[in-house]
Amino acid sequence: MTTPTQTFVQQTIDTIPEWAKDPLSLPLKFQPTSDRIVVFPDPMKTTTAGGLQISTVTRGKIEPVGTVIKVGPGKWSEYSGTRVPMEIKEGSKIIFGMFTGDDYLLDREGRLTPFASVGRVTTDHLLVKVLRQDAVLAVLS
Repeated sequence: MTTPTQTFVQQTIDTIPEWAKDPLSLPLKFQPTSDRIVVFPDPMKTTTAGGLQISTVTRGKIEPVGTVIKVGPGKWSEYSGTRVPMEIKEGSKIIFGMFTGDDYLLDREGRLTPFASVGRVTTDHLLVKVLRQDAVLAVLS
């Protein structure tokens, strides 16, 4: 029995749809629950400024950076019974773990589709990740 390997999926600059150039202005038809956040990973460059191709091996070694486009209301405290507010706000630039969260495809109407059901990134969708707040490694200033 073989176990499936986990792969890191990232959208390249040439596959970003025109309607998704500003992910914060998208009409999202969902609200993350608890301490989950929706992140638009920065698109990966496929060439350098000088025109050299960047290999997929090198691209996989870059730490994922992205923009938070939606945040949940926060997690309930087991001790006090109150909701703990989110530390991360919409519009924040963050660094997150490479294999954390779940991949989803966002269409122009603001609906999510699990990436596994489609299997590839197209120009009709925007790749986003849904992850928990504690999966964020750093907030960039």
